[in-house]
Amino acid sequence: MAGPYKTDIDCTDDETFEWSVPYVKADDGVTTIDFDLYDVEYGIELDDAQVFTSTTADGSIAVDGTLVTFSVPNGTLTKGRRYVHGGRIHHIATGKRTQVFDGVIAVRDGGFA
Repeated sequence: MAGPYKTDIDCTDDETFEWSVPYVKADDGVTTIDFDLYDVEYGIELDDAQVFTSTTADGSIAVDGTLVTFSVPNGTLTKGRRYVHGGRIHHIATGKRTQVFDGVIAVRDGGFA
């Protein structure tokens, strides 16, 4: 099952890949998620192989109010590739995981050597 939000991103190989998105409940688009109850998880795959993962539990995803920021180390994404990525929330007490978004990251040449 796909996430409720399709999130496709175009970027270059010459930039730090970092982006932010507000996390609010889908039913009203306003109510914030209680991040004390949930971890946010993020993953990137290429050809069905995991390239990168991060979570709020390990401190690699930043949360500021409703704004969630994903940062990927330089050199993780290669020009000319199309990666699949997705984000989900993990309810700490119950273990339930809910997909929030998924999509494609297309990386093109940024013009720097």
